[in-house]
Amino acid sequence: MVPALSSRVLGVIGVRRTAGWTFSQIFEALILTDDKVIVMRTAEGGYFGWGVGNVISAWYRAGDQEEQLARVSSEELLSLINENDYEIPYSRIKKVELKKFGLGAFITIVTDEKKEKWAARGIPSKKKARFEDFENILLPIFADKLSVSK
Repeated sequence: MVPALSSRVLGVIGVRRTAGWTFSQIFEALILTDDKVIVMRTAEGGYFGWGVGNVISAWYRAGDQEEQLARVSSEELLSLINENDYEIPYSRIKKVELKKFGLGAFITIVTDEKKEKWAARGIPSKKKARFEDFENILLPIFADKLSVSK
């Protein structure tokens, strides 16, 4: 389902997850708005074909798209959303988990239907995002639903 955007963008976090049998990496952007999280696919890379070079190329493509998403208006963002993207309304979110992993983090969103887990990649406004940067974005939005493990 292609989401509708009627609220303002509060932040963008670049994330990645493994698809299938760990042969491909899906890069996505979590677009945090006033009332929902929009999960937008930014790139995909696999270990087949070009091998690791394909995943590295997808990493950079995703980073470029995340920087673009951080600069566009809410109206422009609506035109970029496609069938691979979906929304998670805050009303359906039961818990958001942020777990420290090295300097980065894992982000998990738990709803009644499913549990989605990503490795946080970065924040478009930061050259090298750290755990505290992810915490600073998520805490004001999910104050009562956020579980932080350092």
